[in-house]
Amino acid sequence: MKIFYPRPDILDRIPKDDHTVIEASAGTGKTYTIEHLFIELLLSKQASIDSILVLTFTERAASELRSRVRSMIERVIATPPSPQSPGGNCWEIDPQGKVHLERALFSFDMAPIHTIHSFFQRVVNEHAFSSGRLFEQSLVDSRSVFQDAFLDTLRSEFSCKPRFIPYLQAWLASGKTIEDLQNELYQCHAKKRPILPEFVEQALMQAFLTLHAALQAGGLAEQFTTEAKDNGLGKSVSALVKRIDQFAVMLAGIQQSSCMADILLGFDPEGIEFTLSRVSSAATWSAPVMTYIDALRQLKKHYVSLKAAVVGLFLREVQKRLEQKKRAEGLYDYDDMISHLLDAVTGPQQGALITALRARFRYALIDESQDTDQRQWEIFERIFVKSRPPAQNILYLVGDPKQAIYGFRGADVQTYLAARKALCSQRQPVPLASNYRSTAGLINAFNELFRQDIDAPFFQGEIRYETPLQCGNPQFQALDRQGQDISPVVIWEIGANSDDEVSAEYYKNALGSAIAAEIPKLLNGGLVGLKASDIFILTRSESEGRRVAHYLRKAGLPYAFYKLDGLFETPQAQHILDLLLAIDRPFDESRRLRAWLTPFFDVPLDRLLHCKGLPESDLLVKRLLDWHALALRRNFAALFSSIINESGIVRRTIFFEESERELTDYLHIIELLMEEASAGGRELSDINQLLADYIAKTRTPARDDGSVQRLETDKDAIQIMTMHKSKGLEASVVFLYGGYSKRIGGDSYHLYHDDSGKPVLHIDGTSETKVRAEAESDDEDRRLLYVATTRAKARLYLPYVHPKKYKNPGMYRLLNGRLAAILADPDTMKQKGFIKEVPPYAGDNAGTKDKADKDVVKQWRPSSDLLEEIDESEQFAMLRDQHAGFDVTSYSHMKMMMGGYAAPGGDEERIFDDRSAESGKLTVSTDSPAGPRFGKVLHALMEQVAFRGIVHADGGSAEWMMQASVRSLAMKALAREGLSEQHASFLLSLVYNALTSKIQLADGTILDRLTNVEQMAREVEFLYPYPEDSLPGIAVADWPEVRIGRGFVKGFIDMVFTYGGKLHLLDWKSDILPDYSAQSLKDHFAQHYDLQSKLYLIALCRILKVHTEDAYNERIGSVVYCFVRGMKPDGDANAGVAVSRPSWDDLLAFEQRLISGAMFVGRQS
Repeated sequence: MKIFYPRPDILDRIPKDDHTVIEASAGTGKTYTIEHLFIELLLSKQASIDSILVLTFTERAASELRSRVRSMIERVIATPPSPQSPGGNCWEIDPQGKVHLERALFSFDMAPIHTIHSFFQRVVNEHAFSSGRLFEQSLVDSRSVFQDAFLDTLRSEFSCKPRFIPYLQAWLASGKTIEDLQNELYQCHAKKRPILPEFVEQALMQAFLTLHAALQAGGLAEQFTTEAKDNGLGKSVSALVKRIDQFAVMLAGIQQSSCMADILLGFDPEGIEFTLSRVSSAATWSAPVMTYIDALRQLKKHYVSLKAAVVGLFLREVQKRLEQKKRAEGLYDYDDMISHLLDAVTGPQQGALITALRARFRYALIDESQDTDQRQWEIFERIFVKSRPPAQNILYLVGDPKQAIYGFRGADVQTYLAARKALCSQRQPVPLASNYRSTAGLINAFNELFRQDIDAPFFQGEIRYETPLQCGNPQFQALDRQGQDISPVVIWEIGANSDDEVSAEYYKNALGSAIAAEIPKLLNGGLVGLKASDIFILTRSESEGRRVAHYLRKAGLPYAFYKLDGLFETPQAQHILDLLLAIDRPFDESRRLRAWLTPFFDVPLDRLLHCKGLPESDLLVKRLLDWHALALRRNFAALFSSIINESGIVRRTIFFEESERELTDYLHIIELLMEEASAGGRELSDINQLLADYIAKTRTPARDDGSVQRLETDKDAIQIMTMHKSKGLEASVVFLYGGYSKRIGGDSYHLYHDDSGKPVLHIDGTSETKVRAEAESDDEDRRLLYVATTRAKARLYLPYVHPKKYKNPGMYRLLNGRLAAILADPDTMKQKGFIKEVPPYAGDNAGTKDKADKDVVKQWRPSSDLLEEIDESEQFAMLRDQHAGFDVTSYSHMKMMMGGYAAPGGDEERIFDDRSAESGKLTVSTDSPAGPRFGKVLHALMEQVAFRGIVHADGGSAEWMMQASVRSLAMKALAREGLSEQHASFLLSLVYNALTSKIQLADGTILDRLTNVEQMAREVEFLYPYPEDSLPGIAVADWPEVRIGRGFVKGFIDMVFTYGGKLHLLDWKSDILPDYSAQSLKDHFAQHYDLQSKLYLIALCRILKVHTEDAYNERIGSVVYCFVRGMKPDGDANAGVAVSRPSWDDLLAFEQRLISGAMFVGRQS
């Protein structure tokens, strides 16, 4: 018995022993044909699965092909054997054939189904010797590696070599920047086309000199005036003579040694074309005038603009440097995947490589072959087409030239047409003529819309709609709720009842409103079984997509953007950058404030001022510092996870944003940054620079789709996408929205094919090159409109504007003109399934509505009640107090409430000019740094420095400060706070002076130096309940079970040490004071630090369980405040030191004042 499996009839028309072109149309089952042809080759020629090469352009398409081919083999194998054929066209598979298929399935992982780029790179890597490449190579972003090569060449060539300097100076003198130069060179490099016009400096100089000589002829202007009038140029004479004068001014003083760059900078070529377009070669001219005209023709032949000259000179040098860099470092980009293999199959080792590839791959199926370029085709041609004997290697090109829409990416449909001509010299392409996507009615409408047998068909040129399609699925119907067939194509006339021109603004507004009004009707029974996700809205640009989304949002309709470009142009990218910059430098006030405005903290703008100078214990600052610590450890996985999970960004975006677009972008960007961070060896500053480059577009992710936004939701939603992104997709209902107005863009680049068919890039071309470029652009726009319209399965909505009302026509005019012809024939409309409607909001006052809308806005005035500010602060304060949680306060916060001392603010790098004073007063160096950041550096160093190192430093401060370990501590501490390393010596001198100065304790005992203390603990953290009536005080030893009401007091004691049998607490201060005398410090301490010292004492008593006056006197010694800028090792005891010791009664009284709040009365609140 045999397996009988249905075989498509189209396979009978596809030869198995000759090269073939299979031409599809939209919806004709191209992928279906490929998967069945794959099985046909496996069965008919007993080919092994690894000898059939299948290539396509995208990872998604390659993955789909792999899945479908594998499933196809599984289905065939699973078909039960039968004793006889069921009839019809079938594969007859005997047991041996089944075994062959089973082997293919078991070894399916070896099936070479790839993207073109990945296959080319695979070949280069596997044949490294033949291709002359390194075994290990790294994929890089083409823009960033080009930038590196450009900057290298700029430093070593352009800025210092006489050949380039004049052109670089002229470029800058024209108002352009170095960044502009880099961008222009990269754009030309990325086009991968020969650049015209060729810059031949000597020939151009001779042309300028010839014109200059012609202008020197005496009386040229007068003679030209007379002859021009005689030749019938009366209306243009004055303008033509004006050009003669302009040429004379621009070329005044020119000579052979003149600088070409300066000439081009000051020359305007407009007059060349203006003159030559008006003077007739058949007219009679005298010798001087003819010499002038011939000189202009010669100049036109050789002229290049300054931009073209700079590109012509500079780009070659950058490309040389780029190739050297890539070869030396083993780098490649996506484009190199093609060029490397082309070099290999055309280089000296080509024979061995081509032989190996021909032996391995017997067949090749190239999907989407209309998107190949000349280099790709040359590779396929050398491997498969030129093989001998001819039938040894077979090439199948599968594509649809009507869908060739990626010219802007380098695809060249002319290459496909040339390949088709070469392969089809003996036979015609095999067409796929049955559409399985759309209803019969819609297919009928397509055939009418794109028919070729009329005077003005939609497609013009070599690419044509040659084969009208048949319906491959007659059972597919589109019905309304009454069970009636719906009209397949709806033509919406915009501005139907007005004689005014239809502006782009009115068109987009009216069409957007009409779409938003029509969709609910369709979803509510206008088309049975329709879901929101079955609806596409196709635009020409992404900005148009955002525009139509506005109307859907107003109507309450769910929508999603499909593969939206510009991930790093979103506000979300800037929010993440602001956050990461603040994490990198958490004590930079400017960065902190910007981060707190982002949705990761969501601090309201009107509260931002209150967030200046927050203490480290504040939750906002603490979170930044926690993330900073993770970044310092390079634990980026934990950092990004914490940002997502602990910032509240997920909850806020889900609850407060209108869609999941923002959250999807945040997660996508963080994922890409995580990938970069996982490469290893990166600091947070490197990640920040990378993200900043992405945002500035000076670098792009190495992944081909790295800047494409992901679909934000899998919920049922209307899909908004560009026409380009819709290729390969389908939807029941399609609305065309974009392309009405002409796109705004420069005309400096003209892309077209020259007379030999070669694609070229013409910089600052002529009117002739502009016409050629626009013609090719129109052809691609026609193909784009074909792709957009044929996405529809059941209904298509096409806007229409009467040609007389069409203002500033864009690419949609190409389809609009065909609709005008169809609308002129009512019988054809009825037969082919077209209906015409005037949609809501789009019928009247097309030209005047915009002005009327603007007038309404200008005349509107808000009512008085809208202008009244409602003060709800009291109600809010009451609710806040009722529902407040624990308050964790600190000395810094309490000091701010009391209006206490604040260190000098402003720039942390500011140098303070301190005053000199009398005896006992110290002049602080004007080179000393100040500010909270320097204070943090000092505290960090005091926490880490080893006291023993000072004890053993026999050479004094100089020897100690030069120790590598000591200096390293200082450098790192300064770097963490972003302070200059030049402050290291000053910082270490403060530390040394503080630790070696004498201190007289409260009981009169002299401590020679702090390095002599018996025991010490640094940075002693404490947390205790804020004193209140319901809680035991420090004088109570036993604590029953209590309820905390007011919160906690939290902080750190810089140092606790033992000396003379008692514990003393110490705090470092870096205050800059005009006077460090004993009385001055005593007053300063009493005014600004008495509160802090007593909070610390209460903490120490609670830690030590001191509850009585006797225990306090026995165990607690002094409170030592060291003002390090005033401490002097060779001075008197307590120079720069304030020592105090409150009595037990004073401490209890202070506690009561905290409970009552009396200490805050009359202070700032």
